[in-house]
Amino acid sequence: DRDSYLDWRRSVAACVSGPPVIEFVELENHSRFSDEVLRNLVTIKPGSTLDVEQLDRDLSRIHALGFIRSALYRIEETDGKQGVVIEVQSGQRGTEFIETGLELTGNSRESKVDIKASYLKSDLDHRGTEFRGAVQLGNDQGLLAELYKPVNDELRWIFRPDIRASRRPLTVFDSSGNSLEEWELEEYSGTLAFGRELGRHAGLFVSASSYSGNATVQVGDPTQDNFRFKGGEWALSAVFDRLDNRYLPSSGSFAKLRYIVSDDRLGADSEFEQLEMSLFSAVTRGRHTAWFGTQYNTTLDNDAPIYGLYTNGGFLSMSGFERDELVG
Repeated sequence: DRDSYLDWRRSVAACVSGPPVIEFVELENHSRFSDEVLRNLVTIKPGSTLDVEQLDRDLSRIHALGFIRSALYRIEETDGKQGVVIEVQSGQRGTEFIETGLELTGNSRESKVDIKASYLKSDLDHRGTEFRGAVQLGNDQGLLAELYKPVNDELRWIFRPDIRASRRPLTVFDSSGNSLEEWELEEYSGTLAFGRELGRHAGLFVSASSYSGNATVQVGDPTQDNFRFKGGEWALSAVFDRLDNRYLPSSGSFAKLRYIVSDDRLGADSEFEQLEMSLFSAVTRGRHTAWFGTQYNTTLDNDAPIYGLYTNGGFLSMSGFERDELVG
């Protein structure tokens, strides 16, 4: 009869419920990052309805911190309350890394070899501050020490100082591609940069740099004068990065815009303004991936000195020209 049917429908409705209301969110953190850092990446809150897609996005953001082996969740009931427990396990690759490299280049006149090595320490604090030191020996010589330090638990504000030393040759060519002179540029520099991430894919940085060095003629007119130089620059950089892989991307784009002002108030010998723009994209169709890139650098105001000139040429940089053959 009708009453029996309604009783049956009520019993069925009592057995079927929608997504549960989350009454607590717990974190089981076994990573190098603090609980505060991870909680800032979890958007689901007590009192909200369980949203599986939202939880998956939260776990993806946690995993994107790097050095995370797994980020999983489970639904638990405690004292009659339903909630979410998020478990984060640290990666098993360790916290210190040695990287090495070998670069071989050659042209019609000579061959060059550079040996590279770097050290990375990736867990200086609970926010994932990293230190990197690098050395390069051979035709181009260099030293680098840099710090990447998030300054708040949201990991949005970044402090990035570095110091560098380098010695490299610079060949001067005529319009027909014949080498005229060979200089050696020796430079020492320090930079303080401070920036903010914008969303998950962009960032804005402001920096101040100071550098000094020597320019010495190795081959060329013996009456040419060697000279010392000093530079000081302000720079504003905007970066957008949606590449799916840093070294071998299959999709996405990377773009960077940088505005530079050489300022005598920072100790610069010459004042000038420069603009640098670059764009790189990767596209995959079936089994094939294509990379596309372009770069444009220009001096906007006044003439840049020899150590501030842009150069082009060499492998994968207009490969038909010798290295540094295009200068301006």
